[in-house]
Amino acid sequence: MNAISIFGQILSEKINLKLMPSKGVIRIAFVEANLDPNTSKYVHYKKVFEEYLKERLERIGIENTADIVEYMISELVRNQAVFTMGS
Repeated sequence: MNAISIFGQILSEKINLKLMPSKGVIRIAFVEANLDPNTSKYVHYKKVFEEYLKERLERIGIENTADIVEYMISELVRNQAVFTMGS
């Protein structure tokens, strides 16, 4: 399972949105940050979550974006191994 799938699932559960749209929201945040989620590192994910994902969620009317982003970052820390597998 890749990072987008893992965090898409987490986001899906937090905002009550289906998996594919949740993964899409994360991918769009990466596009806005001019980063590729498939080659990005841990620090890139953190930046995208803090800045671009938060803004994207606010734009689509999701409440408590700060709490959601904080949770996503805590899951990012917990799932750091995703970024070191295969290195």
